[in-house]
Amino acid sequence: MNHLRDIRKSRDITMKELGEIVGVTEAAIGYYETGKRNINYEMLLRLSEALNCSVDDIVGVIAITALQAN
Repeated sequence: MNHLRDIRKSRDITMKELGEIVGVTEAAIGYYETGKRNINYEMLLRLSEALNCSVDDIVGVIAITALQAN
């Protein structure tokens, strides 16, 4: 699971707007958000830049690391 939808919504950006910024369709963003399409590393970088967050934020690595520490 990724956190793309939550991050996008917290930035008040539509799927269409995000798609235009990173160069994919609104449908592709929807597929990324639902897990129907895997996000390659290059796209993760584009998304993280567009949303002003880290790749780790999108894929949820920080949450997993914090859980493992406890």
